[in-house]
Amino acid sequence: MNAKFRQLAATSIALSVVFLIFLSAVYAYFGSILALSQAADSIIDVLTSSAILFSLRVGAKPADRNHPRGHHRAEPIAALIAAVLAGVLGIEVVRAAVMALLTNADPHMHWLVALAFACKLLGKLGVFGTANILHERAQSPAVRALAIDARNDVLVCSLALVGFLAARYGWSAWDAWLAIPAGIWIGWSGLELAIDNVRLLMGEAAPEARQRALRATADGMPHVRASHDWKVRYEGAGLEVSVSIVLDEQLALREAHDIAVSVEQRLLAEPDVVSVTVHIDVDGP
Repeated sequence: MNAKFRQLAATSIALSVVFLIFLSAVYAYFGSILALSQAADSIIDVLTSSAILFSLRVGAKPADRNHPRGHHRAEPIAALIAAVLAGVLGIEVVRAAVMALLTNADPHMHWLVALAFACKLLGKLGVFGTANILHERAQSPAVRALAIDARNDVLVCSLALVGFLAARYGWSAWDAWLAIPAGIWIGWSGLELAIDNVRLLMGEAAPEARQRALRATADGMPHVRASHDWKVRYEGAGLEVSVSIVLDEQLALREAHDIAVSVEQRLLAEPDVVSVTVHIDVDGP
C-alpha cells in the first residue's frame, strides 16, 4: 500500500510541475493575475507533495539503531507541513480577494487562461479522488493531507473559473467575493489538519472503539483468560499497544512465553498497530 501512496505523491508532484510551467507561461503572455496566483499555488503543491513523498519513504523504513521505535512519526510531520502551507494558501486567497475589491481590479482574461484552470481542476480532482480511496483503505495521515491539499486546489480552481466567466460578462467582482469565504475555509481545514496530526505526534490515546476491538482480539486468543492494563496510544501514524494477559499459573514458563508471543504477533497483524508489548499475569487459585 505504501508503494501506491508514494506513486500518488509522485504523480501529484509531476502534475504540479506541469501546471506551474503552463500557468507561468499563460501569465507571461496574457498578464493574468489569476494565472499568477495559480502558478504560485502550484509551487506550494510541489513543496507539499514533496514533503509527503519524503515522509512516506522515511516512514516505510524499519526500525534501526538510531530509531528503535521506527519512523512512524514522519507522516504526521509531513501532514503538519501541508497544514501550514494550507494556512498560507488560505491567507493568500483572502488577501488577493480583498486587494481585488479595494482596487476594483478588472482581470485580463483569455480562453487559454480558462483552459489552464480547467486542466488543473481535473488533474487535482483525480488526485483528490484517488487519495480519498487510498485513505479509506489505510488511515494514512500523509495521504489525508494530500487529499485535503488537492481538495483545496479544486475549490480554488473552481473559483478561478467562476472569476473568468464573471469577468467575461462584466461581473469581475464575483470571484473576489466568493474567494473570501473559500480562503477562510481553506485556512480552517489547514488548522484542523494541524490539530489532528499534533495529536498523533503527542501520543494521544486511540479511540475507545478501537481499544475495545483490540481487547476483544487479545481476549479471544487461546489460553488467554483475560487482559488488563491496556495502553493504546498513537506512535506517529500507527498504534503502540501495551497489555497484560492473564494465564493459568500452572503453565510452564515456555508455554506462557509462547502464548504471549502469539498474542503479540496477532496484534501486530492489525494494519494500524506498529508496536506491541505483552506482559504476563497469572490467575491464581
